[in-house]
Amino acid sequence: STNATAAARLRAAARQQATLLLREPRRSRLVLRELLDNLGRVERAKSLPLTQYVQSFCALIAAAQHDGAAARGAPILLLTQFLGSLSYALVAQPTFARMISDSSLLASERTWITAVADLAEATLLPPAGAAKQTAASVEPLRLSSLSRERMKSGRRAATRLRRCAARPRARSPWPAVWSRRRQTG
Repeated sequence: STNATAAARLRAAARQQATLLLREPRRSRLVLRELLDNLGRVERAKSLPLTQYVQSFCALIAAAQHDGAAARGAPILLLTQFLGSLSYALVAQPTFARMISDSSLLASERTWITAVADLAEATLLPPAGAAKQTAASVEPLRLSSLSRERMKSGRRAATRLRRCAARPRARSPWPAVWSRRRQTG
């Protein structure tokens, strides 16, 4: 409704997205596959069917931000985080359920998606008074001396591999063996 607050409209849109995902998981998987597998086609496309949806959702986020209800950050980043959480939860649930068999959250797709949607919504629309941060305000990660040493060790190993790969090698006898097997087999 037009009288609803920006936060209420955003919350309704987020819940509608989660409901659609639960109602038609196959469709959601197809959309995700389209987004992942067709990067070249997207570059050549004259129109993108999801443009209006993305722009409208971003406008809802921006309006809720203006009212101080939504998390800070670029609306497209928040939308990506929200939709990405739902999409990843959908495709990962069967695998996670096999990995962690004693989790009641993972027992059904509906329970799992609902829990992830609730968390994603809480991230998008944090409770009043919750600390809000922008991506720029997050403190950079400080590496421990152990982490720095591991990184140096990894760089040394990569350098050794590059040097080994650059050396001329003797020709492998295996192609000749395989071709003889094909001729006699």
